[in-house]
Amino acid sequence: MSIGPDTPIPVSRCTCCGHKLDMAMAVGSPRPPKRGDFTICIRCGTILVFGKKLRLREPRGREFHDIAGDIDLINAQKILKIVTEAEKERETIH
Repeated sequence: MSIGPDTPIPVSRCTCCGHKLDMAMAVGSPRPPKRGDFTICIRCGTILVFGKKLRLREPRGREFHDIAGDIDLINAQKILKIVTEAEKERETIH
């Protein structure tokens, strides 16, 4: 799986959970994100698109076709789920 570097972005909110996002990385590309690249919310895993000035937004139109079955996005969501579940388990133990 290829992901870009952690990149500061204008503050955006996840369109699903409302989490405040001010850093992001492109999923599927080793370079910094650019307009049209995809990422996921670090809290809920919702797929988001970098729009104008790297503000995050929901996918639309043809983008839904482009992300369908994207192995990098699927793997990023799986990894996020594993990490989130491990953190919840650690919190329960302590």
